[in-house]
Amino acid sequence: MNSIEGVRLPGLPSHPRTRVVTKPQPFRRPSTTVAAPVVKRDWRTVPAMSLGVGDTVPDLGTISHFRITAGKMIVLGGLGNTRTWDLHEPVFAFTAATA
Repeated sequence: MNSIEGVRLPGLPSHPRTRVVTKPQPFRRPSTTVAAPVVKRDWRTVPAMSLGVGDTVPDLGTISHFRITAGKMIVLGGLGNTRTWDLHEPVFAFTAATA
């Protein structure tokens, strides 16, 4: 019973109501999907010649560029850090390369 002596009492509606709310124009954005390939990296020791762009080396940062000249690997990392290794010198890095 929803009334006392003819006075209707507030309460729940007789059934649930679904409301459709449209967002104002500035809040509507087209959907985007970023599908970048996932590269499985792990911390391991590899020869310097196995390093690549995107690998991370402690005290150097993430590798952005590298160059191989005269048996040496010259690597440019974050904040302009550079490092030079022999091609077969072991380097501890967060990389997808295998030893």
